[in-house]
Amino acid sequence: MYGEFESISEKYEIPGPVLEAIENDISGKGSREVVLTSLQREAIHNGHFWFGDGENRNLIIQGATSSGKTLVAELLALQSVFSCNKHVVYLVPLKALVSEKVQQFKKDVANAHGLKISIFASSSDYQDHDTELAEGQYDIAVVVYEKFFAMLAEQRDNKFLEKCGLIVVDEIQLLASQDRGAKLEYALTKVRNNYSDKIRILGLTTIDCDTTYVEKWLNAVVIKNANRPIALREKIISLSGAYWERYVPGENEVAEQNRDHLMGKIEVEGIEKLKNQKLDLKKNALLNGVLKEIYEKDASTKVIVFASSRGRCRKIAMDIARSGVLEKREVSRELDGQLDKTDDESERSLFKNQLLPAGVAYHSAALPMSLRETIEAEFKSNLGGIKLIVATETLTIGMNLPADVMILYDNQVFRGEEGAVDIKPQEYKNYIGRAGRLGITEKTGESYLFVNSDSDIPFYWKKYVECHIENISSALKDAAARDCAPYYLNLLCKGKDIRFTESTIKDLAGKTLNAFDAREHGRVYDINASEIIKDLKKAELIVETDGDESELDDEDTTPETYKMTNFGEMLAPYALSVITCVRIKNRFRDGEYKARSGIRGGLPLDYTDQELKKGKYLLDILY
Repeated sequence: MYGEFESISEKYEIPGPVLEAIENDISGKGSREVVLTSLQREAIHNGHFWFGDGENRNLIIQGATSSGKTLVAELLALQSVFSCNKHVVYLVPLKALVSEKVQQFKKDVANAHGLKISIFASSSDYQDHDTELAEGQYDIAVVVYEKFFAMLAEQRDNKFLEKCGLIVVDEIQLLASQDRGAKLEYALTKVRNNYSDKIRILGLTTIDCDTTYVEKWLNAVVIKNANRPIALREKIISLSGAYWERYVPGENEVAEQNRDHLMGKIEVEGIEKLKNQKLDLKKNALLNGVLKEIYEKDASTKVIVFASSRGRCRKIAMDIARSGVLEKREVSRELDGQLDKTDDESERSLFKNQLLPAGVAYHSAALPMSLRETIEAEFKSNLGGIKLIVATETLTIGMNLPADVMILYDNQVFRGEEGAVDIKPQEYKNYIGRAGRLGITEKTGESYLFVNSDSDIPFYWKKYVECHIENISSALKDAAARDCAPYYLNLLCKGKDIRFTESTIKDLAGKTLNAFDAREHGRVYDINASEIIKDLKKAELIVETDGDESELDDEDTTPETYKMTNFGEMLAPYALSVITCVRIKNRFRDGEYKARSGIRGGLPLDYTDQELKKGKYLLDILY
């Protein structure tokens, strides 16, 4: 592999020691031979991939999970920093991913004979370097989607993207996500509108989605390879233990991918006695049966179990620890010391006394950051005592953990006001792709999706295994103008006294993925800009200004002109609903309302606009 890296170093001016450090890390310091995957070779030999003297096109890298997309993005990021002297922003969907990406970049550069670059994290867990990021004093910034959206709204004296040359969007298929898609879409719209000729966008996504709309929206070159480096045994299994299985070969295997299913059965002890019991008791019996078979074959197997909520993760982990499926072990002194640093005494006691002695942990965003990082490090280590983690999607999206087996205990996730909904086929493919990780574990991966009955197997086989590949489309494609209004507030937020009209909003609307989505379906995309203006005015987020009539021949045709209020600029980073903004205005700003309603608290009646402008009352307003 180093022969190819040596060529990259010479051609694209990435320091050789950095590439050596990357290769040593991937190979386990020379303990195993490493070659580039077919996707990685295809990317680095594509004429559009590297920065050059000509047109630097936006890119979408599309490949199977574990095919090495992250390394491809890292190479382009390093060229941007070392050869182009340009900053890089690496966007991730979850705060759990921030630390992993930062540590990976730091490890590769720190091991490279003292080369120094500034690598900062930014999320709700990491805020120490936000001032440096705003001032453009960084080389690589790893930022969660929502934080990036917020930072783009703070543009008055912000130099965040002034020297940026590349934005990497990890898991770009989440543009379609109801939870995260809208803020990502409008953040990228703002980047393309304000920096289109200066910043490249590189999107990373799985092979199990159609990128046609995003490709056209970003005017991107797609580099695509469907090969999976490590083989996978994919099972849909019912509570009786009966399953259908498909074998997906690794890229170096001669056998063709088998679409036909094989049938089998795992012994589930006591399942008949549980016939009239609660569903979770039956699921636990199945889980114990699956784990027993797994660990009887290989006691070193690393397993991730997905559950739909934080509470379920905790309970399932406790049940597994009590089951005796894994051998008891002593908690290492180092791990014990790390646990002592956590503030939550009840969680510390649970991990020390019940979970870790059984080689089990659970992981969710609710755990303290230090404890999450300790769990991740212990699971990654070959000598670590954690063999099994029960996790929410926090750990199943994008984390580069050495899982040999992925078990979907649930096939649902909670989506805000929607409540519990079935995971999408693309999400399912992403989850099971965690099993069998190239460069971390060489074992054939295994995945299990639990379903209730034997008759459910064909339905879920068709839905998930033989799924129809869907286009990545806008999360706001069916949204009303009022729902979109908060996102336009961010797009309009550029700096002091920037004026805009309804036409400005219509122009920006035409640049969103939502608009491209509509045009691809043959629809005319016509956002109701007047309704958006009306709502933003009602919440006092914008205010009408006097237009420059000297430039117009007919006063009657003068378009109404608006500008952001200080209150609007304060709320722009958060994309709060219009109704929420109106409530905030009433309770915190409107003295007459407070006097009439008798509600106390909020802003003092004699607050100044200058105080508001400086964000003095931001915490009062939000909390």
